[in-house]
Amino acid sequence: MTKNEKRDYDFYINYPRDDCFLYNSKECSLDHKAPSPQEVFVQIDKYGLKPPYQCNDPSELERVLQGKRLVNFDIKQWVEGICEGTFAIMEIQHHVMKYPRWVWKSVLGGIRQRAKRNNSSA
Repeated sequence: MTKNEKRDYDFYINYPRDDCFLYNSKECSLDHKAPSPQEVFVQIDKYGLKPPYQCNDPSELERVLQGKRLVNFDIKQWVEGICEGTFAIMEIQHHVMKYPRWVWKSVLGGIRQRAKRNNSSA
């Protein structure tokens, strides 16, 4: 696992979430001889491995995958809110300062993409 992969893994597994978002999607199954959650995560994130996944700690892998989904959902919501004027860009920037830099870069990239789409349809 590279330094960046480890950074992202730790970020996703610790990403704030409400208990109502915790669920078992049945994407992951236990196999004591299978790779670790970190190894499976790299295969998913880097190479597009598709479910079902087998690993030696499926609940940890589920938590990481859920964290990744929540981060992506939040980024999408922040972009939408900024573009529609619901959120102030500085408010979101301040909020994501505690996250890895790529989160803010993703927000900015989403804003640029949305502006391009709006300009091309006008």
